[in-house]
Amino acid sequence: MRQQPIHTRFVASVVACAGALASLPGATAASPQPVRVEDPESDASRAKALQNKRRVEIERELSKLRATHFRSVRNVEVRQVGINKLRAYTSSEAYPSLLKVFEREGEDVQRTIVEMLIEQGTPDADATLAWAAVMLNNDSFRLHARDGLRERIRLAGVTQPMLNVLDIALQSESEARATAAAEIADQFEIVGLIPRLIVAQFSGNPSGGGRESDRRGDLAFIAIGRQVAFVSDLTPVVSDSAVGFDPTISVVNEGTVMAIRDASVTIYRTEVHHSLVGLSSRAWGKPTDGLGYDYEAWKRWYFDEFLPSQELSSKADARTDKPGPDDDAPLEATPSPATPGSG
Repeated sequence: MRQQPIHTRFVASVVACAGALASLPGATAASPQPVRVEDPESDASRAKALQNKRRVEIERELSKLRATHFRSVRNVEVRQVGINKLRAYTSSEAYPSLLKVFEREGEDVQRTIVEMLIEQGTPDADATLAWAAVMLNNDSFRLHARDGLRERIRLAGVTQPMLNVLDIALQSESEARATAAAEIADQFEIVGLIPRLIVAQFSGNPSGGGRESDRRGDLAFIAIGRQVAFVSDLTPVVSDSAVGFDPTISVVNEGTVMAIRDASVTIYRTEVHHSLVGLSSRAWGKPTDGLGYDYEAWKRWYFDEFLPSQELSSKADARTDKPGPDDDAPLEATPSPATPGSG
């Protein structure tokens, strides 16, 4: 299969990271869209309700199939009959239920589901395959799905549904999901995910400052000092032939108090960072490890250096691929040397 140039794949896949571009400081954010509530009596709502009903029915059927032919069943023939029945669930409504019901099933079932998704080759199947490769908690199923994703990319390239799922995974607070998506982006050179990788290498608030809340007062404080007691007031007490005094004892604090009014926690995801450095260095043609974890430096590099270099590469390749004026002209015959003695 002919491999496309890096900048071509970049132009084809950068759409998936529009949200990441908007989240980078200095980028223009899209205006919020109004919220629309669908009419429950509309045709679209009725169709969606029927789809959900069908999905529930499919999940019930698959649960029954698992209980009958899989789970604790070790008989090879019984499991093979179940696998043959499982291959009949090829509709997109069955994809979520396939992952949910059989996530912790044996490897024979996991491989069958992955093969089914590869054979279908539809957008929904691609999205489900990518979801299984990064979102599932079962390590074995996730590895089988990644192998299937590699085969699917070899056949059809990186599709938009795959990009959408990887983009969602990189926004996840789960370290395992973000790391898995970053490794896939690095492995298959998905340059369009670089903006999201820049953001995903930090977990927390990389720009500094705490989150807004209704909290009042300090988060914590540390006091280092000593207390000195003194008589702040003296009240005389008088009686017949006697005088006394009632002292008021107060305490003065002497020392230092450090008050913590706000805090920001940033987690550095080293695996995502390494994937970002590897992918961006190959795409740019220069090492980017010098940018480290500097968020502002990555932002300036992306907008001021990387994007202009990609545009120049696209223009250069466009000029190279354009046929010349004489490319289609017939070749002129080269005259043969004269033969001695010929007239």
